[in-house]
Formats: sequence, structure tokens, C-alpha cells
Amino acid sequence: MASARCPHCNDSYVSLPDQFHNRLQCAMCGKMFVAEIRDGRARTVSPATFVLDPPAGIDSQLASNLREASACFNVGAYKATVVMARRFLEALLDQRGFKGRTLFERIRAADAAGAVSELQFGLARSTRILGNYGAHYSDDELAQIGADEAELVLNMVRQIMKSIVK
Repeated sequence: MASARCPHCNDSYVSLPDQFHNRLQCAMCGKMFVAEIRDGRARTVSPATFVLDPPAGIDSQLASNLREASACFNVGAYKATVVMARRFLEALLDQRGFKGRTLFERIRAADAAGAVSELQFGLARSTRILGNYGAHYSDDELAQIGADEAELVLNMVRQIMKSIVK
């Protein structure tokens, strides 16, 4: 059995398969990392990164917002992640012709046009709500945003994007 060390806190992981390539979450520090083990030896161990590539056919400013949301996540700026993801979603819907005065109205327009499934409609609404914590001052619900919530928002944006951008 092989072993690897967390690149964040150097905690050791033993009893990994001799052939392994996957993400792990450190039990000590809670951060994610990727370990590649071949022939019983750790070949690469690196901090995990979240990659959300912009699809072909979106403009450079929109692509930049999406890349920035991923970059924020990868450096642990989870509050900024949800704000940038919300910004991307709003701009994406607007550029694809789903108009409205607010993001909620744009989401509703995409739903009414059949551009998103019922599940994606719910995901878009959830992304809006979490992003609103950062976009608008409130009783600082944003303080509760951590890695799990930020990753969830990025995954929700990924699902919505698949439907909107073809």
C-alpha cells in the first residue's frame, strides 16, 4: 500500500492503493488535494484546483468572470467565488437574450422559454440567493459561505451553463 502527504499541512495518508489518481480531503486541515500513485509510489501530490472552463462562443469578459470565480475558489476566497459566479450567471442570461430588470426575472425568462429544466431553474435561483449575500448588504449571511457552499455554487453554474450555452 502506498502513502502520500497533504501538500497543505503535511499530514500523512497511508493505505492508498498502489494505482490511484483522485482527489482527497485531508482529515487534519480539511483542504482538498490530488494524489497520483503509480506502482505504489506517490508520483504527484498537489493542491486540488477547481477548473470551470468557459465554453466556446461566449465573449471574453464573460469568460473572464467565470475564470475569476474559479480562481477565487482555488485561493480560498469563497465569498468572492459566489459573487463572481452570480455575476457570470446574470451576464450569461442577459447575453443569451433572457431579459429582465433583476437576475430573478432573467432566470424566470429562461425558464419560461424552456431553456432550463426545472432542476436548473432551482439551481439558478439558489445561485442567485447565495450570490445576493455578497452583492447586497444584509445581516452578513455571507459570513456563512465556506468551501462547500462555494463549490456547490460553481457546480450549479456548470449545470446551468450546459443548458444555456450550446
